[in-house]
Amino acid sequence: MRLLCVVLLSVLAMQAGTVFTFEPTTYAPGAIAGQNGWYNPDLTGAGGSVAAYSAGGVITNPTGGAQFVAMDHSGSVDVRAEHLVDFSSASTWTVSYDLLLKNFNDEASSNNGGSFSVQNVSGGTYGFLSIMGWMNESSPASPWAVVYYVANSSGVEGRQVAWVNLVQDHWYRQTTVFDVNTKKILSASLTDLNGSDTFSTITPTDWYFNGGTASTFTPDAIRLFAGGGSDKGNAAAWDNISLDSQDVGGPGVPEPATVVMAGAALAALALWRRR
Repeated sequence: MRLLCVVLLSVLAMQAGTVFTFEPTTYAPGAIAGQNGWYNPDLTGAGGSVAAYSAGGVITNPTGGAQFVAMDHSGSVDVRAEHLVDFSSASTWTVSYDLLLKNFNDEASSNNGGSFSVQNVSGGTYGFLSIMGWMNESSPASPWAVVYYVANSSGVEGRQVAWVNLVQDHWYRQTTVFDVNTKKILSASLTDLNGSDTFSTITPTDWYFNGGTASTFTPDAIRLFAGGGSDKGNAAAWDNISLDSQDVGGPGVPEPATVVMAGAALAALALWRRR
């Protein structure tokens, strides 16, 4: 019993991380700004919304719960939502999230339908962007691709195509591992959640934060974005956003289910000791 409890607590410690599942009653349907630390970093633009899968609009995520984050770029106003994250107490981090892109209005769109980025709030800059981009801007029915906007070691920025021919209105899970000390992107992977497509894991050798190896960028937030310039119809969605430190002793804010499991393990361990 004691060994089982210790093992369970060890596993929970390794799994601990910041997780956003956007579920009721923690999140209410409607604007995400003002809920649990989320805010709109650009008050001239629009903010994202918490939406219910049951309301339709996008296909159900098989790993989702009842709600997700929706960003509908239905006009010329970009949409953003941001949340502060403490990256300071660990070097290597893994961020993963479920993502979806579609075009509602069957109108031509820009090649940046949406993006995820790590940000520096005070500096107003990003470390890297992971962009959901249309492969054919003139065709709203076209497939899309995941493109990383990163710098090389010398600081020269550019687009690096990661995966192509992704399906509209279809959930994928994307994972990126990065080092905030070396400013380097270590790996990236993509999983098909609504189908059976497989994708190769990427292990880049020369992907860095904005500024390259000489970068002074320090991340302190994550940002979700949906855009399209003056074009209409782009809709991006996210669910199950998690950030985990890979270093021993890194910070962790577990989900309620994890807290329950940890409590059960501690109670069982205390009972064993009394016996």
